[in-house]
Amino acid sequence: MRVLIAVALACTGCATAGNVFRDNDPKSPAKLRVEAALPAAAEKALTTPTQVPSRQGLDQSGCGGTREKFEFTEQNFRYSFRLVKDADDWYQSREKSWALPAEEYPRVIRSVYTDVWAAVEAGGGKVAESKCDGSTFLIRYESAIRGRPATGTIRGWVGPEDVSRCEPPLKEPYLSVISIDVREETERK
Repeated sequence: MRVLIAVALACTGCATAGNVFRDNDPKSPAKLRVEAALPAAAEKALTTPTQVPSRQGLDQSGCGGTREKFEFTEQNFRYSFRLVKDADDWYQSREKSWALPAEEYPRVIRSVYTDVWAAVEAGGGKVAESKCDGSTFLIRYESAIRGRPATGTIRGWVGPEDVSRCEPPLKEPYLSVISIDVREETERK
């Protein structure tokens, strides 16, 4: 059954396990730099002298394809975590770990935003528009894919897990999430 699902996903050009783009799906050096920088940016943003992240999940899924006038690739990055005082304490009880407090959202998202901006520029991209406030950020950039102009949009947020998705529904979030969506488009040949 798993093989059939994998074949179906591969044929549609989309999949949800790791960085699964086909070799012919174009990505700019800027987008590749951003995708590579995201795990370290999340870890760095969450680490302070009194806390470290205890990663509960790291999901990177994506797809690529064509529309009438453009080709695109998308990458969705989800980093789920709890915070702990001691990185060697693997047991994540509520007494020894906690979700990210809302008052820390601006500091954390600003740190990730700064690292993502730097990755865009390190990959040769030019930031055309950006904003970062509260718990969200947006970066639009211009780049090139195989000599053709490309535009990218990066949206990020930090917040609690969706408590309504748990069974039974949680009274308070157990995990926090850093979520980044990266989309890049270029005109079709």
